[in-house]
Amino acid sequence: MQPQAGKVFTDTQDHWAQNYIMTANGRGIVQGTSDSYFEPDKPLTREQMAIMIVSAANLSSSQNSLQFADQNQISIWALNEVATVAEAKIMSGYPDNTFRPQGQATRAEAVTAIMKCLAQS
Repeated sequence: MQPQAGKVFTDTQDHWAQNYIMTANGRGIVQGTSDSYFEPDKPLTREQMAIMIVSAANLSSSQNSLQFADQNQISIWALNEVATVAEAKIMSGYPDNTFRPQGQATRAEAVTAIMKCLAQS
């Protein structure tokens, strides 16, 4: 992936991932937590990961309704993306039929999602 101009957030100026964050922002994959902050060391939630995956992979948005027991905990701004990654079988719920949208995405979940995206492309 070629570097692309994006926003330089105040809290990423000396961060090791600054160029990656700037490129991902320039490609519309990530946004900041505010106009000037990104919080690069803050844990990623599962719903945030879903949004990043849909943006990075250019997935068509799903209009299907969710069937997770905790779907009322999914932020309104992440509903379509969670439905999209679930329908595409890139991310799934847990055995208790929850998605746990506010839970931290684990490294294993991130690797699994990346590999599933690559397998579909």
